[in-house]
Amino acid sequence: MPLHIQFYRHCATYNFIHRETPKWTDRTVIISYFNSAGFERTLSRITSDISIPNRSKSRFKLEDGLLPITSPHMADLLQYTSKNASEELHLMLTIGFFVGARISTITSLRIENLENALPDSNIAKIWNIAIGPGTGVDTKFDVSGHLLVPDFLLEELKRYAYSSRRLKREQRANKGNKSLLFLTRFGNSYSTPSGLSGSAVAREMTDLRRKSLAAGLVFMKKFHFHQTRATYGTWLMTIALGKIGQKSAIEFVRQAMLHKHEATTMRYITFLEHTNAKIEMGNAFTDAFGGLSTRLGNNDYG
Repeated sequence: MPLHIQFYRHCATYNFIHRETPKWTDRTVIISYFNSAGFERTLSRITSDISIPNRSKSRFKLEDGLLPITSPHMADLLQYTSKNASEELHLMLTIGFFVGARISTITSLRIENLENALPDSNIAKIWNIAIGPGTGVDTKFDVSGHLLVPDFLLEELKRYAYSSRRLKREQRANKGNKSLLFLTRFGNSYSTPSGLSGSAVAREMTDLRRKSLAAGLVFMKKFHFHQTRATYGTWLMTIALGKIGQKSAIEFVRQAMLHKHEATTMRYITFLEHTNAKIEMGNAFTDAFGGLSTRLGNNDYG
């Protein structure tokens, strides 16, 4: 408890403050955190309106108050999940890092969405997958748009879609879920109406966090799935700013990440301008989107 609060409580206890003097209001707050084993826990604490909250380590955070992870950490995580996590979770994380899709979008992808992907006319080895109303794929605020999917990832997703592992899961699924790309071993959807919390993805992420921490991946202690999107957006904005003006870069990234409001995209500009820890470009990401300069040069996003 901060010293100033202790002081005022002491004064109130010994009647150094008049009883009718306006004071603070105590309230109970619940704090969620992940322990060293990767399990989510909660703490109950008493706080007051005279408290001075601790400053955040970084004033410039991105969507949902999260930050990107570094290229080495991304590589370490994907290398670990390729061998120690379910194939489904590994692919979901890969989509998050290289496509920037939200978890609700990823878990609602269907086989037909992959089959209907169209090659980008300006970027070699990049495919467009339509998402939003009318496509069967969920988006925040029902925004319509396209995911930019690298060729290597689309091929991997199609391979998985028709693998014996997924087809066995499809056999257990009900009619409405059979075409979902990702199904649990019981044939159920990975998504829930309430989002990530309490879903099959949340359970697998908790298990992954626990095992990866034991394996020495210290950065996983506070890792959240949505950081894959923050990482993607940071890299994409870095590439765009290196090719075109800021106004056009903001519009391009806004479309690629399906932001409803430009202010959300602007956070990536602010983060890159003020952060002391520059995010290194991942070689794989750079290679996958190396042709963006052509698209940025041939299209008017301003």
